[in-house]
Amino acid sequence: MDGHHPAPGVHSGGLALRESARRMGAYRWIESRLFEVLGAWAVSAPELEVKPMLTAHAREHAWHAELWREQLPTAAEITPEGLTRSANEGIDAFFAALVEPDGPERTSERLVGAYRVLLPRMIAAYSAHLAVASSVCDGPVIRVLRLVLRDEVEAWSSGERAIQALLGTEEQVRAAARHQGRLEWMITDAGGLTGPETTGSGFTGPEKGQP
Repeated sequence: MDGHHPAPGVHSGGLALRESARRMGAYRWIESRLFEVLGAWAVSAPELEVKPMLTAHAREHAWHAELWREQLPTAAEITPEGLTRSANEGIDAFFAALVEPDGPERTSERLVGAYRVLLPRMIAAYSAHLAVASSVCDGPVIRVLRLVLRDEVEAWSSGERAIQALLGTEEQVRAAARHQGRLEWMITDAGGLTGPETTGSGFTGPEKGQP
């Protein structure tokens, strides 16, 4: 990156730069929080088979946060740190609820929140951004979107396999479902991770010729 960016508000051919910067700042905030959350869970989880997965994914999220920092614009009164924030207070509340399950019997609930609620929403938000990005003006952003999307899909798959291995009783399944339902509503009520335009409300199906 050369550090020179057009002023926010100038249209880039895809999203307006101000909107693109807002989303990328939210992405960086989410990825940074996931690094912290999964890293803490990796230390406290009693299941030895889960620890390496959480550690690897935490490191990936830290790297993603750095990739998004490199894409954030810099101007006289604009800094990457200033742009790095959650979309709204509802998302702050969601992350507070995400980390509530505590104790040796709650790992499955933790993973359900991260891998069945949050990661699918991240994949949807990144996919929505990729769909409207300009191949002419947004080349670096598109490269980062494709890279993090690949990582998130792989992480989602690994997390789902771990969840299925951990859910061994009816009560565990019911507890996980209750936690998932609460988090699903909280993130919906907040308007999506980065705004209602990334929640799928405008979904019309795949483009012609796409799977």
